[in-house]
Amino acid sequence: MESVSDLSPSARSRSPQKHREHASDAVVLLGLRILSGLHPAQGGEGRLEARAFIRNKCSRILLPFLIIGFLWLLPIRFALNYPNYRNLPLWKVVLKECLWGSDNGHLWFLPTLFLMFMLTLVLITICGTGARLDIVMAVIGVIALGLYGTARQTVSWNTYLLQFSNYYLFFALGFIYHRNERLLHKQLRHTTVPIIPKPLAAIVLAGAMAAAWFKPATPILLLCSCLSVLAVYIITPQHSTPFMRFISKDSMGIYLFHSPMLYISFTFWPDINPLLMILINFIGFGSIAIGMTELMRHLHLGFIIGE
Repeated sequence: MESVSDLSPSARSRSPQKHREHASDAVVLLGLRILSGLHPAQGGEGRLEARAFIRNKCSRILLPFLIIGFLWLLPIRFALNYPNYRNLPLWKVVLKECLWGSDNGHLWFLPTLFLMFMLTLVLITICGTGARLDIVMAVIGVIALGLYGTARQTVSWNTYLLQFSNYYLFFALGFIYHRNERLLHKQLRHTTVPIIPKPLAAIVLAGAMAAAWFKPATPILLLCSCLSVLAVYIITPQHSTPFMRFISKDSMGIYLFHSPMLYISFTFWPDINPLLMILINFIGFGSIAIGMTELMRHLHLGFIIGE
């Protein structure tokens, strides 16, 4: 998860590699939001127990956020003399930069996801789990995205709220998709796949990524991102493999451990060959992240990785 970049929404002190990561970030984040929306719907045949749900999300989302933030992200940044933390008192780094989300790297994803789950819980309590819930979630998502696109100043005072408004619609789409998965699969099996073959989907994906590379206006970027997600869905094989199951099992740990390590390569080897940078970041640090995830599980410290 999110191993291609820091994915920090902070606008200040953007590093040069941010531009290169811009297109892939949009696709990755939309995909993650849609996938995240599947979870509150799963097991939704019975009654949702609110207290158990909240405890579950606190232990699986907020606890890893705090542990990784204080024991992994911040120590690495302090050791590397991270520019945005220079000359800041420790309390400000902890409270504003890390907890408030002004500059906590990839970890902004977790509190934002927690907010989405909590709002969904409230909506389920009010609307039940029928079609009315789908409609209300979609409407809220559209309104939130509209605020993000046209009145961003109303939500930009906090990173989590800003990203919530940007991505809740796609979280809702994941939720709605799961509720109607069987019906949609029947339709897609007979329409979408034959009409849009995989080679064409690959061309659409490449074109959307190329268009997003040039930082177009928000509506165009949104369209490119949606087309990319659809293309990835069509291209991806509809069967599991041992390797994919292995990555899936460790995906949360990879997300938590991998991104902070990228600061090491960007600090000490910023101008090396791009291919070598990819090998170090993707293969080297990716392997370390997987190893640390397996180690946490072996030491019965699964709570660190949300298990």
